[in-house]
Amino acid sequence: MDLRPPPSKRRYLYPFTAGTVGDWTADTPDDAAEVTIDMSRVQYIDCVGLTMIAAVAEDAANRNRRVRFVEPQQANVRSYMSRMHLRESLADFCSDVVLPRVNEWSTDRLSELQRFDAYGGGDELAERVFRRMNASPACSTEDAKSFFKGISEVVNNVAEHSGAGGGWAAMQVIPSSKDGLITFAVADAGHGLEITLSRRYWVEGSLDAMELAFQREVSGTSVAGRGTGLDDLHRRVKHHQGRLFAWSGRAAGTSVAGNGPIACREVTAAFPGTVIYAGFKPGARKVGP
Repeated sequence: MDLRPPPSKRRYLYPFTAGTVGDWTADTPDDAAEVTIDMSRVQYIDCVGLTMIAAVAEDAANRNRRVRFVEPQQANVRSYMSRMHLRESLADFCSDVVLPRVNEWSTDRLSELQRFDAYGGGDELAERVFRRMNASPACSTEDAKSFFKGISEVVNNVAEHSGAGGGWAAMQVIPSSKDGLITFAVADAGHGLEITLSRRYWVEGSLDAMELAFQREVSGTSVAGRGTGLDDLHRRVKHHQGRLFAWSGRAAGTSVAGNGPIACREVTAAFPGTVIYAGFKPGARKVGP
């Protein structure tokens, strides 16, 4: 997969976020020797954009393709990428990433882009979300614990079933209100949902796999009680009036208003693996059972 600026004539700069990632993607030809990650016209990038860049670069390296990274023209975007450790994350796949050096500072509002593996890799990300939710007066400790469990399961399942030995994660709290919008994303360069679920189920393509993945107790393993992570996360995000987005292969899923299931659709470019994003406000609404 190549990541390139949208061919829009209305604007020169464009956000690379959960709501626009589809505009930035294109299939890489099978015989291509190089994958392009062109961030030159990025106006703003969020956690899903960062994790997608890392997963796309890893997939290219796995296929023995060169990675050509074009840095953003906007100085603030370059600084943010540095702050989120994008250059260090791409070091093994693309050694010529040019981004400025920035001062390090510690905060619960950020969890920099980082590699995680199958051995409890989701706990750090889940712990940061837990602390942010638990600090909100409108959010119960039980609700924060529920999110911790769901996030940890989703991240660790990605690592366990991706076939890539792990994946990439990032988190940020956007201070748009008193409690802030909690956003996080995980992505991997592994098998994807279709191959993973086809080990146990009859799967008719990426779209069918995406729909299956959000059904309760659907899992790539035969272990009883597994397969609740995505469904639990989806329920919790919706109760907080947030948004969940997933992409694997040629299928994408997005949460919708109300109590309906996740809305799945076919997309024109195939994501190499799986990416999952969630954004919600901790005090937007109390969560029931």
